[in-house]
This record gives sequence, structure tokens and C-alpha cells, in this order.
Amino acid sequence: AVVSTQSGHYGRAPRDVLADVEVPLTLIRPSNDPPTLVFDSGVVRVNLYKTENKPQPDVSVWLMTITNSSTARIDDVSLEITSSGTDKVKLSAPSSTKLSPFSPICPSSPIQQVVIATSGTNSLQYKLKFDKEEKSGTINLL
Repeated sequence: AVVSTQSGHYGRAPRDVLADVEVPLTLIRPSNDPPTLVFDSGVVRVNLYKTENKPQPDVSVWLMTITNSSTARIDDVSLEITSSGTDKVKLSAPSSTKLSPFSPICPSSPIQQVVIATSGTNSLQYKLKFDKEEKSGTINLL
């Protein structure tokens, strides 16, 4: 696609820098930084882990985990992530949409999602939905 700029010059339409970036969960390399607690209701807990992955010089990668500390199963879990301004963010498909009940003997697997964002991104907005509840807020990345 060719677009006209305000100065009257013609060029290619800006390409989404994250369009071709994929980081499979199996290739995630965690950093030594402690996780950022995003949300904790006493039932559902969301943590954001920085990674060492750098698929492009201007792209950063995090791992989002959602865990259940309740003895009840939690269904219909979904997470939406957005950024403001010109920052770009991409969220992989979740590893699941259900959280098994908590058991201290056999801990359940968390829901995991890879978050890919342009490196200048300072904060992200999230919307977490589970069992007909909705929580939202901001994640500061600095």
C-alpha cells in the first residue's frame, strides 16, 4: 500500500513491527529479575516475568502467568493487553482458559501467555476476565 504523508511525499504504509514476531513458549528464556505482581484477588494471581528473549532490537518479551489459589475450578479465563500511543503489543494465545483447583499436594498448571511489545513501551493496560468477573488496570514496565 502506498500512502501520502503530510509533507506530500509518497512512501510505503507503516508496517506493524510485531506482525511477524513469534516467540513460542518453549523458547522463552527467563531473566533473573523478580516477577511483577499484576493482580492478586486472593483467588486469582497474575504475574509478569521479564525474559532474555530479544527477537528484534526494538522488541521486548515477557511471560504472563495466571494461577489459581482457590479450591474451586475457574473457567472462562481471558486476558486482554493493550498499549497507548504508538507503542505496539502482541499477546500469544493462552495455554488454557481454565484453572484447575489449587492443591498443595499436586499444584495445577498456570495459564501462560507470551507478551511481545515494542521496547519503548513503559506501561500496558490489561483486562482480566474470569467466572463472570472483570478486573482491569495498568502494568508499569519500568
